Amino acid sequence: MIFVLDWFFAKKNFLIFKFKKLPKEKYELLVLKIHKLASNFGQSWIKSLIWIAVFGLLYTGIRFAYMENISYKFFPDNINRIFDTIATVLNEFTKSLIPIFSNKKEIEGLEFVSLLFSIIIAFLTYQFIVAVRRKVKR
Repeated sequence: MIFVLDWFFAKKNFLIFKFKKLPKEKYELLVLKIHKLASNFGQSWIKSLIWIAVFGLLYTGIRFAYMENISYKFFPDNINRIFDTIATVLNEFTKSLIPIFSNKKEIEGLEFVSLLFSIIIAFLTYQFIVAVRRKVKR
């Protein structure tokens, strides 16, 4: 039994060592890090479910802050103008994508943020489904 456990750990360490040397490009390493954070490569369905809840609460907070104009109370006018300009450009870009990503219930001015959060939630939902399918197969 000890021999089998030693072999398993030696093989696991070897695979991890080999896996860490695998990505040659920085974006490949970024993709691997994102998948590890999202659901530990499909191993943890709870982790992806917690991330879905966190991003859902964050999006709700951003919508509330936008509706109540909270950023205008904390930042000076020149910084708010910069934020408004960037938000306008990104929202106009997102409006051009609306036929692809249509969501009619969104607040005017938060189109880009809604698109970003929709993509994140869709990715995390996929990770959740992969992790649940992997657990059910076992």
